[in-house]
Amino acid sequence: MTICEIHGIGGKYNLFLPQDDEIIVSLNQELPVKYTILQGKHTVGTVFIGALINLSEKGAQLESPHSL
Repeated sequence: MTICEIHGIGGKYNLFLPQDDEIIVSLNQELPVKYTILQGKHTVGTVFIGALINLSEKGAQLESPHSL
């Protein structure tokens, strides 16, 4: 799986998102979670188990034996 972060567009538009130095905090203890995969607006139906290991104001890092 290839994941790319796009921060802007150059050329005649020359528009860029502001740099966000987000602080990511490692949790002292993993937080268990259950989740499902979305395809469009619908869930696949299978519930997976994982754990949140890092958090920030806008995101989290999930650890799971299931490949996304």
